[in-house]
Amino acid sequence: MISRIKKALRTIRREGFSAGYSAFLRQIDKGRRDREYRDWAERYDKLDDAGRERLSAIAAELEDAPLISVLMPVYNVEERFLREAIGSVRAQIYQNWELCIADDASTEPHVRKVLEELAASDARIRVTFREKNGHISAASNTALEMVRGDFTALMDHDDLLAEDALLQAARVIASRPEVNLIYSDEDKIDANGVRFQPMFKPDWSPELMRSLNLITHLCVFRTEVLPAIGGFRTGFEGSQDYDLSLRFIDSISPATIVHIPHVLYHWRAIPGSVALDSGEKTYAHERARTALTEHYRRSGIAARAVRGRGELHRPEFLGEPPTVSVILWGDGQAEIEAGSVHEVRESASDVASIVREANETSGDVLVFLHRDAGKLSSNFFSELAHRAAINGVGAVGPKLHDEGGRIANAGFALGIMNGIGRPHFGMRRDDLGPFVGLAADRNVLALSLAAIAVSRKAFDEAGGLDESFDDAVAAGIDLCLRLHEAGKRNVWTPWAEATSAVASYEIDETAIKKLRARWQKYFERDPYYNPNLTAEGEDLRFAEPPRVSRY
Repeated sequence: MISRIKKALRTIRREGFSAGYSAFLRQIDKGRRDREYRDWAERYDKLDDAGRERLSAIAAELEDAPLISVLMPVYNVEERFLREAIGSVRAQIYQNWELCIADDASTEPHVRKVLEELAASDARIRVTFREKNGHISAASNTALEMVRGDFTALMDHDDLLAEDALLQAARVIASRPEVNLIYSDEDKIDANGVRFQPMFKPDWSPELMRSLNLITHLCVFRTEVLPAIGGFRTGFEGSQDYDLSLRFIDSISPATIVHIPHVLYHWRAIPGSVALDSGEKTYAHERARTALTEHYRRSGIAARAVRGRGELHRPEFLGEPPTVSVILWGDGQAEIEAGSVHEVRESASDVASIVREANETSGDVLVFLHRDAGKLSSNFFSELAHRAAINGVGAVGPKLHDEGGRIANAGFALGIMNGIGRPHFGMRRDDLGPFVGLAADRNVLALSLAAIAVSRKAFDEAGGLDESFDDAVAAGIDLCLRLHEAGKRNVWTPWAEATSAVASYEIDETAIKKLRARWQKYFERDPYYNPNLTAEGEDLRFAEPPRVSRY
């Protein structure tokens, strides 16, 4: 509770009382969700003897079980946390591992004693004692020099691995020999072992990765790539793992990144740690933004990373945005500021009319906008257009909310609510959302044609809107899925906003059936909607039971 009050007070000082009050409400919501999670974890995320036996049998059947090296830099950590961290590695159901520890010249005498004791008791624990303190990047590189496994997992000196963490990684490696990077879901754990704040992540989402370190824990890298990219860089301490991950993903194919939707890592949250309060070490966030800006440059994106909501990141685009053609459709009276767009085309609500007007445009980016769109944020078109112009991006959608400040649409999820759902629907406009889903750029399968941007080139390559749909929003979803199928990333952003009453209107059953028949695999598994979240509602409650098995 003290931590929550601190966060609210810091927000008041930085952004004013209204923002501070909203921050306090968010902390209250977070407390409720944490209580629900503890109950959920006790029922569905706790191994018993029968579960261990089943997983042990799976481990025994793995062919060519890979050696996984766990890399752990250590410095002056409290003895009980150090013992618990190493103990969680020794308790792994999967046995083919090594623990590579580099002590960074700790001054607390218990550290050497514990490390020497545990290394003597298990030959898989290998320890190097650095003579001079070099901070976490240098210590991590020292540990990396010890690694003999084909894959390397990162672990902090006070965190905990789930018992099947390395087994689940080994199963991926065995089934996907091309894999280069594996990451899992995670949660936090306090000094007393109480679990909270689960991070149920999407499958690989480059846009979300540019807002926060999506893959932090547990992440497992193909070892040979790490020295090839220069290992950990000094000068990025506090965000050294984020910097490493960004350089790593820039050197591999996205198709070789695999997400495991299980909580395999427990991040220790104690006073002074970033896990407890991301505002504790602001220098780390500045270094993260430096790493991100370099990543943008390597990716050919004309932008620099700046501070977003809280300690999240966002791109600040450089140069003029592409030219925008707006296609207005539906009923209502949209207000578009003169000079903000290249041209505006008027269309009826039927898909054929929308397509006809789109084909007559000359802008670099098309923005489809329902006429009931009320007030648009001042940067509405530029934020959408800049993102739509990024190489590899398909459609881009804004934050749509009603007059009361409640979310109307923040992207669709397939396979929930008996068809197509709107995660975050009805939440407060200023809410961060579970796993910051309302505060950061992220990838989604589909967006609402009520407000959507797509480059002319991507639109034409995908074949435009399918006129066989009677429902315009359904046609927009189909377009998004064709873009995704072609390897494009659909993006939702909170940095462009519009007030819209019909942005989330129901899609008729006939259209849903047609979409389901065409895109059944995405109704069975939406890669951006975690299977630990409910399919029965839009509020991102925990699924009971989870829709994915550890076995």
